[in-house]
Amino acid sequence: MSDIPRRSLETLVLSVLGRAIAMAGNVVVARVLGPAGKGIVTYALSILTFVLELFCGQTSAIAYQYGRRGTPLRTVYGAMIKVLVLLVLPISAGITAIALTMKGQGPLIAAAAALPLAAYVQATRGFFLADAAVRAANIQALVAPATFAVAGSVALLVTHGSLWVLLGVFVLSYVPATIYTVRELRTLHAQRAGEPVQDPVRNQLVFGSQVGAVNLVNFLNNRVDLFIIIFVLGVKAVGVYSVSIAIAEVLWQMSGPVAVAAYGPISTLSEPEAAKLTAKCIRNTLPIAFIVSIGTFFLAPPLVTFVFGQPFAEAGYVARYFLPGAIAWSAMYHINTFLTIQLGRPQLVLWIQAVSATICAAVTLALVHPLGIASGAIGSSIAYIVGTTWAVIYFLRHTGLNPLELVAFGKDDLRRYLALAGWVLRSAGTAFAR
Repeated sequence: MSDIPRRSLETLVLSVLGRAIAMAGNVVVARVLGPAGKGIVTYALSILTFVLELFCGQTSAIAYQYGRRGTPLRTVYGAMIKVLVLLVLPISAGITAIALTMKGQGPLIAAAAALPLAAYVQATRGFFLADAAVRAANIQALVAPATFAVAGSVALLVTHGSLWVLLGVFVLSYVPATIYTVRELRTLHAQRAGEPVQDPVRNQLVFGSQVGAVNLVNFLNNRVDLFIIIFVLGVKAVGVYSVSIAIAEVLWQMSGPVAVAAYGPISTLSEPEAAKLTAKCIRNTLPIAFIVSIGTFFLAPPLVTFVFGQPFAEAGYVARYFLPGAIAWSAMYHINTFLTIQLGRPQLVLWIQAVSATICAAVTLALVHPLGIASGAIGSSIAYIVGTTWAVIYFLRHTGLNPLELVAFGKDDLRRYLALAGWVLRSAGTAFAR
């Protein structure tokens, strides 16, 4: 647990770096292809992300088998490959059929082609998280989007490639991510203490499908507004709206580093200790989300216009509507891990996400014609606040913790921040001395 602040900081640095690279790539796409082209790219990538949420369930199943139950890595890995073959091939074939037979769905070919390697990279993330290999997990998550942003920008600016060339680069960006993953898996512990799962393939299918369903609904909770906007207002509107979403995702990432660093301990500690750690993570991320949201409120409109251009100016103002929900949702990362991995209750998270997604869809549909793309951000914020409130109430009732433990800093928190600051200063001094 003492390493969590350092791992969180490292994760934050890599996360910010990845977001910065991805944002630079988004700027190039927006400037070269315009709102319509940006909307098409966003649509294709969103479909792939939607499907990958299913394999996020397998990520959790692998973390449970390998981390909490101590099933040997080789056994879990072999089961993972079998499950991937069972799921990836028919899903990829289905997406390809839609792309070839339905008008305007051609870009989905890229999603189908990228799925095999993307699913492999996503599923294996469970090994790194369970083994507390946070740096490897962070780099693994960075490789594909960074490759796509850099290589895609070169393709558009230097070789003047088309939209289809850009989508081809997107597919190939998962090759280096896969190579890195295979290499790093060899460095993990082959055997861990615990009672191994008897039928890992079935367990990954059952447990993974339950968590995958939660993640799919969570994705709808995060993206149902986008799909409503694309079908009601068109790809040009969703191209502008995608910039607002990108800003909101930066805010969501404020709690992501702590969640990644704490994932292993929350899943392996005793329930009372895991509950206290979850509360500590929440009270340390809420202030960060609040402060960053204040800065975003004032800076987003002028920066979006300056960076992306006048056609995307509305996105900066729409991003403001995401802020209340982003602050609330920053607590959900940690509670989600506690409920899913520590308690083994993904069904509860599924219900929370389903209600949130329903609220988001209803509000967006009700407001999309009078308010345009702002309807999605408003619906998202309302949904996130309701979902987080539900999760927090259940968490407090189940654990018996005092609500103040979610918001009130203690001496131990301050001591860890001082220790982290000292470590940063020492590391910086060592780097400069070299």
